[in-house]
Amino acid sequence: MQAADKAIAAALAKLAEVQDGGLDDSRTIFNVALHFLLAERDIQALKVDMLTHPDAWMRGLAMRVTLLTIYEWDLDEVTGRRFREALSNLGIPEASKEDMTKALRAVRKTRERITKRFGDLRNNAIAHRGADAVAQYKLIADLRQEEVLPLVAEFYDAVHLFVGALPDVMLVAGSLSAYLKQMFKNS
Repeated sequence: MQAADKAIAAALAKLAEVQDGGLDDSRTIFNVALHFLLAERDIQALKVDMLTHPDAWMRGLAMRVTLLTIYEWDLDEVTGRRFREALSNLGIPEASKEDMTKALRAVRKTRERITKRFGDLRNNAIAHRGADAVAQYKLIADLRQEEVLPLVAEFYDAVHLFVGALPDVMLVAGSLSAYLKQMFKNS
């Protein structure tokens, strides 16, 4: 997890560097990077308990928290129009944009499958607690690793694809030429 923590620290440092001064495109890129890195880190932290915790209830709880993390993750809020504009304005290479688009498509597709399949669980036994405790218990008890883990792995793989494309994009977004381009555009 040390690499993930270093990547988060690097994204935070870059965000602090561009926080003020009209570097909106770079700030957008670094914010998206941090957003993805935090979600990836959360899932990393939970996956060991999902797979190996000796207590079945804790394994189930780790699965429910992971499903909630994925369910509540609104990608469009951070990777919408403003993100696409920042990629374009900064002159991010087409290959990197294509890699990110492919990864985002995979993340959205898997998230959609998870929200459809586990919406009732989320609404009654994770994010909210329904009034019917027996129904709640049944939803929790019926949660199966063999159903959850492949979807979580698919989601994690898609996020990892996106995160893999970040270093090249962050290098461009943090370059002197990108900073100058944004400063001249704003003057």
